[in-house]
Amino acid sequence: MKSSQSPLPTPKELLILSVLWQLGPTTVRAVHEHLKQRRQTTTYTTTLKMMQVMLDKDLLVKNSEPVAHIYTTRLSKETTQKQLIRNLIDRGFYGRLEDLKQLLEKMKP
Repeated sequence: MKSSQSPLPTPKELLILSVLWQLGPTTVRAVHEHLKQRRQTTTYTTTLKMMQVMLDKDLLVKNSEPVAHIYTTRLSKETTQKQLIRNLIDRGFYGRLEDLKQLLEKMKP
């Protein structure tokens, strides 16, 4: 049974999500070509496998068209970013948002 919240994506999964957020619903081939343009060295079969794993992790949704499988993200970019920030606050700042804010203030040029 899948949990109600998707797991946090890995850095490589975030690359794929960013392509899908930019392009919208699309094929593995289009994602792979876009990654190649970003100089991400991966084979088509690796991209396919990663997207299949992301589908299993509930990070993606697949619409099986008669000609090609179309993938899209399950969650919006903003929702994923919120999950990543919440995870950072929980793990790195023991749930204290104020501590993160103070650190960010110190980092300003």
